[in-house]
Amino acid sequence: MKLSVPSFGIANKKAILALILAIAVISVIIYFTPFSTSTDIVLYFDKATVKAGESSKLFLELNNNLGKDMKYIYIAVTPIDPNTITVPSNTIELHQANFGMDEKRKFDFDVFVSDTAIEGSYSLNVVVIMDADALNLQNPDFKEERRIKLEVKR
Repeated sequence: MKLSVPSFGIANKKAILALILAIAVISVIIYFTPFSTSTDIVLYFDKATVKAGESSKLFLELNNNLGKDMKYIYIAVTPIDPNTITVPSNTIELHQANFGMDEKRKFDFDVFVSDTAIEGSYSLNVVVIMDADALNLQNPDFKEERRIKLEVKR
């Protein structure tokens, strides 16, 4: 019994070589590209819909995916309509936070709705700033601004 080996022409050999080279280049790029160059921020309320005069709690979950430890964390929660929505302790500033790579932190803020609130949605602006050395806060390692809405029913 004689086994036959398929023969590839020069054109087929070049195509196979080009395919192998492309796979190798893509593999190297994927290997050296960080999976995430940002920090995950998750915002949510314990009660996303409240009545006028009630309160809710805003939770902020922070995941450090920046590739280095952070020593400074600043979080500010500001209602767009401060006459209707109030956040009494609206800032957190941590020096020497020791927030390591791939670690998570969870923060919470009490949110109060005025008795005279009109039914509708109300936005809160959330700013998160983090830095590895807390010396150059004009150009921090991470700064992001997000918005979340609280629904008010009558």
